[in-house]
Amino acid sequence: MSITAPSSEIQKNFGAFHDRAMSEPVRVTKYGRETVYIVSARTFHALKQGRRDAIAAAEIPPEHRYNLDDDA
Repeated sequence: MSITAPSSEIQKNFGAFHDRAMSEPVRVTKYGRETVYIVSARTFHALKQGRRDAIAAAEIPPEHRYNLDDDA
C-alpha cells in the first residue's frame, strides 16, 4: 500500500512525508503522472538485496553457456 502526493505538496511538507515513508512508500506525482517513490532506507536495501539474490540465482541454459575449452 502506498500514498500518493503531488510534488508541490511533498516540497511544502517534506518532513511529514519523510516520516510517512518510514512505514509505507510515498508515490510522488508531477503534473498528475507518477515520477518517483520515497521509501525508507530499509525498504530500499531490501529491494536491492532481492535483486542481487535474483541475479545470483539465475542460471544460464546449457546451450548458451560459455566454455573456455571451446575452440573458436
